[in-house]
Amino acid sequence: MQAFKHASGQPLHRSKAGYRWQTGFHDRIIRGPEEWLRHVIYMFCNPVRKSLIQDPWEYPFTSSIGYDLTEIIQDASW
Repeated sequence: MQAFKHASGQPLHRSKAGYRWQTGFHDRIIRGPEEWLRHVIYMFCNPVRKSLIQDPWEYPFTSSIGYDLTEIIQDASW
């Protein structure tokens, strides 16, 4: 991870002065469908927690590759 951040961070810093990776990182192994669903819902609600929007569906960058978020979120028991 450190090598990736170093290799990708230098070009970013050269093109956008002041932009840098945050220090450290957190890695997690998801151990089952229930835990995976909790993470999906958590990330889906992040823009609301940060007061960027009121409804998570309003966020323009909410998407998924390979999964239908509408189906996943609507089927989840909140």
